[in-house]
Amino acid sequence: MDLNVDTGSSAPRSKAAAPPLVPTPPAEVFIRTLESDLRSFRESGGLLAGQAGARPKPERVMVSGGAAKEVKPLSFFAGKNIELKWLLIAGGAAVALGAVLVYGFSRLSFPSFPSAPPAAPMSGLASSSELAAGEEEIEPFSPSEPEQTSAPRGILRKPADRTASFAASGVVENVAELKTPAQRLRETLAAVPAATSSTLIEVVPKDADGARVPLGQFLERMDAGVLPPEFLAARFAEQFVFFVFRDKAGFWPGFVLALRPGENWLFLKDEVAALERSPKLANFFLEDPGEAGDEWSDARVGDVAVRELEWTPATKSANAANPKFVYGWFRGYLVISTSEEGLAAILPRL
Repeated sequence: MDLNVDTGSSAPRSKAAAPPLVPTPPAEVFIRTLESDLRSFRESGGLLAGQAGARPKPERVMVSGGAAKEVKPLSFFAGKNIELKWLLIAGGAAVALGAVLVYGFSRLSFPSFPSAPPAAPMSGLASSSELAAGEEEIEPFSPSEPEQTSAPRGILRKPADRTASFAASGVVENVAELKTPAQRLRETLAAVPAATSSTLIEVVPKDADGARVPLGQFLERMDAGVLPPEFLAARFAEQFVFFVFRDKAGFWPGFVLALRPGENWLFLKDEVAALERSPKLANFFLEDPGEAGDEWSDARVGDVAVRELEWTPATKSANAANPKFVYGWFRGYLVISTSEEGLAAILPRL
């Protein structure tokens, strides 16, 4: 056995040999594949996880220097119960549904109404220089205007075939005025030229000053007050239309009475029906109508329901129908006529 014994010699020691140079091992590199992605997705708690709530395993990768480092997968639900995800989804859906319900309830409870169009200014009439060529400037209606010679505005939408003025003055100034109003009215109508075989004439009754005569005064002068004057003054406007229908058989007068604002004909029809018992019905006719019938009957003139009373004249021409007193309500107007044809002629003009 050989023993290496230091003999204390002063000879220098030889240096130990240096280890050989070994290069640093290369960093470990992983290549992503479909299989690795599926495995990572499964281990991070994805939908393909075999067990709900499985905690993902960290990956060990090699970095430069040869040291290994754990890298945890980035996932919001990593290590959490998968039920939390569904709770959050359900909560978001509930909030969205609640917002929709609140909006719908507000629309039903507080509907939006279209705003009214702006009112036109009172001074918005176009000047003469602003009117287009061929147009005429329309003067606005003013209460200070002189009395009109035709029907009041708002009653007749379409004018009559002819218009005539009738002096209904109650003051007798000469012998000619000793005639009855019916006689003077016949003379006035005879001077009106006929338009066709049947003509609708609007008669404008005027007083001595040329102003229109109010309804109550005119009926009194014609001795045709079939309704109480107090009732007429309270329920009907003073403006009215007096018309005469002319055919081969003669002249047949009629009236259109307008209600006062706020009145409703449905509440007045029973009071108006009192005219059926008036002894002055015959005074509406310009000629003697003969003997009145015993009963009133319901009838229709076009689409309008009317009440009528037939008269039997003492003499009548061949093929001439018996005269009738007819009245009815149309568009809120009380229309009275001594002829069914006359009533049918005035209705389309209202």
